[in-house]
Amino acid sequence: MNAPIASKDRPIGRAAIARWMTAVILVSLAACVSAPPPKPPVAGTVVREGSRWVPVAWHDLPGWKADTPQAAWPALLSSCQRPPPAWTQLCAKARQNPPRGDAQVRDWLMRNLQPYRVESREGVASGLITGYYEPLIEARRKPGGAFSVALYSPPADLATRRPYWTRQQLDTLPAAQASLRGREIAYVADPLDALVLQIQGSGRLRITEPDGRIREVRLAYAGTNDHPYRSVGRWLIDQGELNPDQADKVIAALQNPSIMLERPG
Repeated sequence: MNAPIASKDRPIGRAAIARWMTAVILVSLAACVSAPPPKPPVAGTVVREGSRWVPVAWHDLPGWKADTPQAAWPALLSSCQRPPPAWTQLCAKARQNPPRGDAQVRDWLMRNLQPYRVESREGVASGLITGYYEPLIEARRKPGGAFSVALYSPPADLATRRPYWTRQQLDTLPAAQASLRGREIAYVADPLDALVLQIQGSGRLRITEPDGRIREVRLAYAGTNDHPYRSVGRWLIDQGELNPDQADKVIAALQNPSIMLERPG
């Protein structure tokens, strides 16, 4: 179990960050497959240990004309607080004369960065990629109505008990529950939301305050109970509740709020 802890509010353009940060990689990362005859490298190709990066045109980037790149600008500036050597000059330029509006940001990125397609060493441009995202969850500061599932900061005795209480013990044993009393950060309406937040290690809460104001608060990883992680999908398969294909759909639904699950029966 990961225990999130609140930090200062910070807007993050997740979809835009994935497209434009770190050399603006146009990603279709190849998994291990049977290797076809190698394709000749394109001029400007960057060869890595397990992949090669092939330069592509900006119009090859999916959604490039339709997206709002200005949403990614604060994240780019944040990454420039401690830039790697290759980004020092670029970050200085970004701070000195920042573009305004989506059109100017798009033009700035096109003039200063190069998109790449990531392939296998053999030139295969399809495969499996795993990614990270920050869930955005509705929450309240105090319990009430549907909002009854608490999110906690680390308990005071976390460092003195190894391994710590299990998730089940924290839900059922009075002694374990006492360690979390007074550590509540906020309340969400669905225990699956809390689980996804803990699995991902960070996320954002959209909190409606008692006076009606809405604040967005970011939570970040703060500790572990030192028990090994068990996949939700694997547990459901082992219990005979789902087959592997159904488990994949469950995990996708947990990670993507736009995917709906139909309840059987």
